[in-house]
Amino acid sequence: MTQACTGNTYGYECRQMCTCIPDAQCNHVDGACTCTKQFERMVCDTRDLAVTLVQPSIYTITNASDLALQCNVNLPSQYVQMKWTLDMTDLVIPAEPKNGIVSLRITNLNPEHDSGVYACVATSGQGVNAITVAASITVDVQVPAVITEIPVGVNLTFYEDAEFICTGHGKPIPTLTWHSGSTGQLMDNGSKIQITYDVQGYTLSSALRINSLVTSDGGNYSCQVDNGYGVVEEDFNLVVLGEK
Repeated sequence: MTQACTGNTYGYECRQMCTCIPDAQCNHVDGACTCTKQFERMVCDTRDLAVTLVQPSIYTITNASDLALQCNVNLPSQYVQMKWTLDMTDLVIPAEPKNGIVSLRITNLNPEHDSGVYACVATSGQGVNAITVAASITVDVQVPAVITEIPVGVNLTFYEDAEFICTGHGKPIPTLTWHSGSTGQLMDNGSKIQITYDVQGYTLSSALRINSLVTSDGGNYSCQVDNGYGVVEEDFNLVVLGEK
């Protein structure tokens, strides 16, 4: 006749260790865990440890918002060690589960430092019996486009060359376009107009050059930047005076 195992063991000759949480009952034959009334609506076997994230696997947010992540764990909180990681590096942020929920909140987001793969990591048990599971989410912190260098209007004379600089910054890198006249006609490269671009990180700088000015070149111009969060525009004026 099979005798009940003593201690935290089960199976043939009681050679296997139970994986139940301390407050659960371990079946001495198959190791199945029975939750006590205190945890009757929860999982009591550390082998069934699981975590889930509320947000989608890819999460885009602007730097003007706060990052708020929520992770759910199915074992009673007192039997689980939780932590958050960013790109597999531990975050020095407390991760104490409350009612099976672990939250992470980061303010003043930086697109360089706060973008990456966040993981909610749960461990139950110790030593060789420890079980660790994780759920991850890719966070992309974006920055709405702004104009950081505004083109300055000038007064020039016939046949002089005019040059204007406009610089935009944002994540993703914004597009930058030049426009002329009251209708905002899009300007492009040609024999009279040269437009050049330079990209450094998430900053795009552009130079507009208008060669051999004539009276009709005078008027209102604008620089526009856009990276999907709305167009930002700065206007400037070119005055072409009489011949030198």
